[in-house]
Amino acid sequence: MKKTITIVLVVVAMTLIITSVALAGRKIGFDGAWESIDLDDSYQIMVIQTSDDYYMYYDFGASICGFDENGDPIHPCVLEGIPSVEGNVLSIAGKVLCITDSPFYVSEGGTPTVYDFDFTYNRQRDTIEGMNVTWNRIGKE
Repeated sequence: MKKTITIVLVVVAMTLIITSVALAGRKIGFDGAWESIDLDDSYQIMVIQTSDDYYMYYDFGASICGFDENGDPIHPCVLEGIPSVEGNVLSIAGKVLCITDSPFYVSEGGTPTVYDFDFTYNRQRDTIEGMNVTWNRIGKE
């Protein structure tokens, strides 16, 4: 029950963030809400607000957090960080929090691992390349 409530609260919070960003109007470049399908076939979203130094990533089925009996990712994860932009490249460093009955940070030797990600914005297509996938702007017409 606790797990269900946690997941519902996270999804509600994510929905509010995405809605507020999407309705705030189109911003040029990285700013906005983005979606993609991960290499493990899970749905993932990220919200970027460079003017507020905010980045949030949510994977609805993160393989890094564990698998079910069928080998499918079973737990979501979240990563937050402060974005750094240089030209058309956005860099993020952050810790991955797996959302389970007992949430935990992905770690090596007991110390949470800091992951570095680079994303490249394509102005012509209004897409982002990063994490080995193409990200599309949510609400793009």
